[in-house]
Amino acid sequence: MKAIFVAPMAALMCVALASCQPKPKSGLGGIAPPTDRDTTVTVAQVLDSPALVGWRVKVTGRCLGYGTPKAVGTPPLTRSDWQMEDGAAAIWVSGPLPPGCSVTEGSTTSSTIQAVVYQDTISMKSAPEVKTRRYLVRR
Repeated sequence: MKAIFVAPMAALMCVALASCQPKPKSGLGGIAPPTDRDTTVTVAQVLDSPALVGWRVKVTGRCLGYGTPKAVGTPPLTRSDWQMEDGAAAIWVSGPLPPGCSVTEGSTTSSTIQAVVYQDTISMKSAPEVKTRRYLVRR
């Protein structure tokens, strides 16, 4: 009699536990979760979205090189890191420059790059707090 009661109780526990599991995130504002394909996002979405960290993305913008600082903080990985601008938002990019971009002059036209979103923290000179920053890494 005891074995007959235990089996249904174990099945009920499994159902109860499965329904309590957190639901997977559906992505960011209509953007699908990462897959084996690149997700197209804007510079502003990368800067504003911690959920994109670790995602491989496609971003379109104008290469600024490194001569005109617009992105937050200093270059994240090397002195050769460059910036990409899309509207009013700018982000650091580490890796090869897109065609038509000079490290000092930037480019006059937009280009699309593929990169992985990374995140670090930086100290701000204007305030005592630490700021979280996202940047892109191309391979």
